[in-house]
Amino acid sequence: MMDYTYSKNDFKLSKQFVDAVLSMDKVYRKSFASSDESFQEEGLVPVILTDITYDFIDNWNDIKKLFYSIYNEYKTIDNYIRKCYMFEQIASVISLGEWLFENKCSTYRKLVNSLLFVNSNPISKIQVDRDKNSLNNLLSDKNYKGSFIEKLTNWKRDNIVEPELLHDAFKEIETNAKKKAISIGFSEISDIDVKCVIEHDKPYSGYCDFKSKIIYINGDMEYTYSGLKHLIFHETHPGHMTHMQVRKILVENEIVPVDASLVITNTASSGVFEGLADNGLVFTGCVESKNDEIARLYQKLVSKVSITAAHMLHEENLGLEEVKHYFTETLCATEAAADSKIRMMTHSLRKPFIYSYWRGNEAVEDIYNKLPAYEKSEFIKYAYYNMNSINTLKMFIRSEEHTSELQSLRHL
Repeated sequence: MMDYTYSKNDFKLSKQFVDAVLSMDKVYRKSFASSDESFQEEGLVPVILTDITYDFIDNWNDIKKLFYSIYNEYKTIDNYIRKCYMFEQIASVISLGEWLFENKCSTYRKLVNSLLFVNSNPISKIQVDRDKNSLNNLLSDKNYKGSFIEKLTNWKRDNIVEPELLHDAFKEIETNAKKKAISIGFSEISDIDVKCVIEHDKPYSGYCDFKSKIIYINGDMEYTYSGLKHLIFHETHPGHMTHMQVRKILVENEIVPVDASLVITNTASSGVFEGLADNGLVFTGCVESKNDEIARLYQKLVSKVSITAAHMLHEENLGLEEVKHYFTETLCATEAAADSKIRMMTHSLRKPFIYSYWRGNEAVEDIYNKLPAYEKSEFIKYAYYNMNSINTLKMFIRSEEHTSELQSLRHL
């Protein structure tokens, strides 16, 4: 593991942070009902990875005061990268509380930026067309003919996983994903046995239930084999299941502060959480065929178009039907896929979160691709074994500004 130093004061402040976050979550659950039963049990903290006893604070004003107190105390922490991460993470949960409890939300763009610390711009038509052109060329390389839509439709048809075969395909892919994740150093998952449950009428294509070790797959969607492979690597190994298992073990062994035990919706850590999962195929060297390349580029396009669709809906105030038409036409997507995605981007709590997928994916991939081969495994450990925002993840890249801080990270 990386030699990434945590002080005693950091552990103390992290516990106070967890007290504040879990208190905030409890107050939220008492005050708000979920607008979608699929997220009914999630609250602000969908997953707590370890058993935590916390000191409950029963009102938002006192919780907010504690957050500011913790924020000021983090100014004394020596670890520069950790300090910057906690500055952003604390600021994001304060913004989250102000949005939910004080109704402070001037614009959708500002909400996305203040919660996730990401670029809140939509993806331009030029960028989308460039990706579609690249995808069109890949389909041509596979000898598909006709228009882009015809090529993509026929490729999907030829590579579809029939619904009755989803369980078998899941098991085959997940077994390989686990083997590959262990081979790049994640021995923590050796004893994990993941099961698949097919659901219907859900606002997601896949969902990782870490506590039950179940991956829920939306059976209303159409999956190519390579598309399903991307989804399973994302949800299992070295994606969410691996990431959460690593964090659980680190907290239980008091190697990292206890805030790593919380998965919090809509915070500075969200982009990294999704970005690491989306790059699981890359980390394990499992983009192995032209079909895998097509599926990976198509998934990137889905994530990009989802950002633009959410921006159209919440910032430009366009109607649901117009947004749905944009989504289906741009992606050659099914009605089920469009309806599921729109349910997520219109969920009262999840609507900013939609940005986490692409903004996290592009940040992680960009950093990883810039690294020399001998630093790639070191970066993966840095990213998985320490809590990060997108901005602190970028601090791994060598620069004059951060050279001194990174020297401590160069030892395994």
